Formats: sequence, structure tokens, C-alpha cells
Amino acid sequence: MAGSENIEQAGQAQGAQNKMQARKINQGNAALKRVVESMANGGGNVPFRDNKLTMLLQVKGNSSKLC
Repeated sequence: MAGSENIEQAGQAQGAQNKMQARKINQGNAALKRVVESMANGGGNVPFRDNKLTMLLQVKGNSSKLC
């Protein structure tokens, strides 16, 4: 996925804090991918609550559209 961070390189270059940030970026990207795939496939349950990033995408009343 574009924008994925290499956790090993982040950990070696700048320490544990950057490694943690890279891990969180990857988790957000994975959650976003699950939401987009679920919406594209017409899934009844769109996993908006998996991540703070995807919770921002949820539209009250109509979860089939993005804002």
C-alpha cells in the first residue's frame, strides 16, 4: 500500500518513538483499506470504529457515503 512505513528502518534511524509512529501509520492505512474494501464490496458492516482515522469518515445516518 502506498505510504506504508518500513518499521525496521524507522526503528534503526531515529529510535523507538519513530518506530511507534511508523506502526501507527501502518495500522491506520490497514484500517482505511478495510473500510474502502468493505464499502466497495457492498458489505453490510463497514468497520469505521477500527481506527480514529476511519471514524472520521463515518457519516451519521448513511454509512454508504464518504464525506
